Amino acid sequence: MITIFFKGIVTGLLFVFSFGPAFFANISASMSRGFSAGAMVVVGVSLTDISFALLSIFGLASFLDNPTMQFWITLTGGLVVITFGIISVLRPPSSSFRQVTSEKKDHHLFFLQGMLINPHYS
Repeated sequence: MITIFFKGIVTGLLFVFSFGPAFFANISASMSRGFSAGAMVVVGVSLTDISFALLSIFGLASFLDNPTMQFWITLTGGLVVITFGIISVLRPPSSSFRQVTSEKKDHHLFFLQGMLINPHYS
């Protein structure tokens, strides 16, 4: 039992240092809107990681291993990524030197972005 725990810790530490879509979303949000926007992306990603771990612990892993559910989860994740791509392509380019603003009203969108961009569900 203790060896499984340490193997999980080592695997988790390896994934902490990965440079995936969540990392670049965090960098983008931090540079465009400041520290609190980047922190909201991290909170969103962390919340999905915690919820996925809790779902696995409480026995829903067999539900997620169902091929039909994998199809719909993958389809939903793919549509989210495609939507983000279309929006970023169609959005008109802005000036390269933007001021960092800290508007509190749209930080919940960065939280939602962090939850949706997390790759564990797709």
